[in-house]
Amino acid sequence: MGSGKGDGFPKDQKAWLNDLKEAYLNKTLLRKPVIPGQPPLADDSDLKQWVDQRQREFEAKFCDDLTASVNEGATTEAKIHAVSLDSSFTSYKVKSTPFRVSQPTFAT
Repeated sequence: MGSGKGDGFPKDQKAWLNDLKEAYLNKTLLRKPVIPGQPPLADDSDLKQWVDQRQREFEAKFCDDLTASVNEGATTEAKIHAVSLDSSFTSYKVKSTPFRVSQPTFAT
């Protein structure tokens, strides 16, 4: 885990997260087709559970690295468990959201 400056993930952890980017975005409203007359778009109802499962996978896969970071004093177990992959995935969503430019309003 990083120091809280920058993205906070070593290259291998960041690559693992990047590999999940498309799967995450496909579960968000950003990748849903807009159908006129249909209810507003929403993220998949199981998105939170999906992210929580990826969190568990992340901690299992990088257990040795995370333990070493704790042993070196670079972080604590509490901080590791407090880091939520949700914030990393949410940043993918924000960065992928197209800007919406409203039409100018002219005074008459």
